Amino acid sequence: MITNVGYGGGGEGSFGMSGGEHMANIVLTFHDYEVRQRPSFEAIADIRKAIADLPGAEIKVQKEEEGPPTGAAVTVRLIGEDFKALESISEEAKSLILNVPGLVNLRSDHEATRPELAFHVDRRRAMLLGVNTATVGNYIKTAVFGSEVGKYRQFNDEYDITVRLPVSQRQSIDDLFRLRVPNASGDAVPLSSLGDFEYAGGYGTISRINQKRVVTLMGDAEGRLDTEVLADVQARLKQLNLPLGYEVRYAGQKEEQDAAQAFLTKAFVIALFLILLILVAQFNTLIVPLIIMTTVILSLIGVFAGLLVCKMPFRHHHDGHRRDQSGGRRGE
Repeated sequence: MITNVGYGGGGEGSFGMSGGEHMANIVLTFHDYEVRQRPSFEAIADIRKAIADLPGAEIKVQKEEEGPPTGAAVTVRLIGEDFKALESISEEAKSLILNVPGLVNLRSDHEATRPELAFHVDRRRAMLLGVNTATVGNYIKTAVFGSEVGKYRQFNDEYDITVRLPVSQRQSIDDLFRLRVPNASGDAVPLSSLGDFEYAGGYGTISRINQKRVVTLMGDAEGRLDTEVLADVQARLKQLNLPLGYEVRYAGQKEEQDAAQAFLTKAFVIALFLILLILVAQFNTLIVPLIIMTTVILSLIGVFAGLLVCKMPFRHHHDGHRRDQSGGRRGE
């Protein structure tokens, strides 16, 4: 087991590791399949259940991904202008699809807004008292957060020297109102005479795609095909009551699959046409190449029949048990 505190395991659309002191990443390496009692996907399901009720934490449990990154199995983009409306729509959408069978690690890229204490400067009064807004801002910042004024060096170590009010003098608005801001002539002006404090909700992370504000819901598929889980999600989200100017779009793995399917369809038709041209040039007749090309269709019949009998998807699907046969794999 390897634990890293200070960065996460990266996310969809991110290059490298995503950082932050509020993030951590735990990597579990399973013993070889011959040694342990059960497949890793069962252990991962148990881990997910065990940590599902941890309050205040967003936890993503997933098996190691193989092959190129394909994005999340389910990626729902809610597009609109007002962030408050998008937040409520995303919560409603999340509750609608939360219990879709096979959908795990459902998460949102929207960070909850944090309360802010804003100081509004009365510009006319400040001008009369000889104080500008920059002076007020820097003074409050120094008082509450502190400002670096120099460096202290001892041997090979270097320390910041920070000026800041003691905790007892910056715990309430009344304490801050008692502060006196120096004006241009050197006189001390009380902060209370320069404006008012106001509690306000700040913005969290604002994401935009094509200049439009977006909240994205992402989820992974486990135990079922990605396409089946996505179809269930799409069916449930049709119940969403969207206001005018708001829309739902599906991206991620579905977007990539649609693009790949469109390209492969064109490539298949062009390849067949070129092969037919070569055969016609070789045999100098059209009948023989057409007979040869019918074998392609006949072989597809056999392939599709085999897939139907075995109940296997046309595209390659990573099954947890089959992956286990090759030895120990990591669950993240």
